Amino acid sequence: MAFQFFTRHDTKRFFLIWLGETGSSIGTGLTNFTLSIWVYQKTGSATTFGLISFLATVPSVVLLPVIGALVDRSNLRRTMIWSNAAAAVSVLFVTFLALANRVEVWHVFFVIFLRAIFLAFIEPAYLTSSTLLVPREQLTRAAGMTQSSQAARQVISPVVAGFLLGLVSIPAITFIDFLTYAFAVITLLLVPVSAFAVSRPAVAPASSSLGREISEGWSYITKRRGLLMLLVYFALINFFIGVELVLLTPLVLSFSSTASVGIALSAAGAGFLVGSIWTAIWGAPRNHINSIFAFGFLFTFSGMALGLRPSLLLIVVAAFVMNFCLPFMNVCTQAIWQRKTPVSIQGRVFAVRRLFVVAAMPISFLSAGPFAQKVFEPLVNRGGWLRPYLDVLIGTGPGRGFALTFIVAGLITLAAQLGLHLYPRLRNVESELPDIALEENVATLTATAAPSNAATVET
Repeated sequence: MAFQFFTRHDTKRFFLIWLGETGSSIGTGLTNFTLSIWVYQKTGSATTFGLISFLATVPSVVLLPVIGALVDRSNLRRTMIWSNAAAAVSVLFVTFLALANRVEVWHVFFVIFLRAIFLAFIEPAYLTSSTLLVPREQLTRAAGMTQSSQAARQVISPVVAGFLLGLVSIPAITFIDFLTYAFAVITLLLVPVSAFAVSRPAVAPASSSLGREISEGWSYITKRRGLLMLLVYFALINFFIGVELVLLTPLVLSFSSTASVGIALSAAGAGFLVGSIWTAIWGAPRNHINSIFAFGFLFTFSGMALGLRPSLLLIVVAAFVMNFCLPFMNVCTQAIWQRKTPVSIQGRVFAVRRLFVVAAMPISFLSAGPFAQKVFEPLVNRGGWLRPYLDVLIGTGPGRGFALTFIVAGLITLAAQLGLHLYPRLRNVESELPDIALEENVATLTATAAPSNAATVET
């Protein structure tokens, strides 16, 4: 089955696009890492350093509803071509500045922010394209491939950039990024226009306003309680991921060295990469919602295991398993959304979906640290009737409050997962909501009625 996926005429087109987007994703990671290091070395400010990550992500969150509606109005192929080309020009701009030795910190901020806007258009167009180019039975494998692109960026880009910084100059690295965008454009140009033309309108009908189309994405979800609860479920998972991102480093540093932090973070990245490659080659289990719950429970138990003992081996294994589960959950939910959402509104629906889910992470970013330091750390290390029980469970000493935070957050996540599993609309979402046939999508696009009426699926 895996070999057939890469040799089929229709899926070969998606594979070609995937090659280009994977290359550009790695290139993006190269530039982000390189410019972040340059900014930190120039300013010595951790706050300024953190602004790089903020500027690289905020457009893809704040602008998502508008971007999703605009993508639905446009030709997918053209959108991805122009977005990659615009990102390439922005990187070329900072390359020329660096060659002239005139680059300033604000130049880096401006380029990172501008490029993030361009890249925000690619994701919804890319995901919708996979719905058109890949047979329904292969959607989880295609989703696994898109996950592997993200994993490659997380694992490969920092290592390669760190190696290249010792050999070549910053302009050379940013020019490599420019070449990866050019490669992505070339792969898109090799895919015929006809692959998209039969299933996507060139422009939205005049009777539909942009504001109305943005609201349609949210309206479509809220009218289908199973999909809405699926959003809630993954917002919950993202909250726990935020706890891991915030507290894993201080947890390891509480009993070991910075080198151990690198090992733990690499194990987490490796787990995500291995899971992504697995799903790309072999796909995911057929019953998607049950698979989401099964891997979700394993994910939660692994996260709780991070806090059981101050053992680097335990943390490495738990971090690997925790992140290994994520690609399976992601490809299963992606397949559900693609099968239950008309192609004509997937851009705006997927944008709203991402906005809702990603918004949970800042909550954990803001709450995990204060709770760990102000509540759980004193609870573990300052006596009290709970201390003997906590000493047996997780031990006491510096950093065990971080460990307790993992366990408490895991118990909350576990309880919420069990409650959501009992909700029949979510548990039966695959059987209760009808699949949207490709033929129905084409008919929707050729109908004369307004999109808000044509795209509606009765549950």
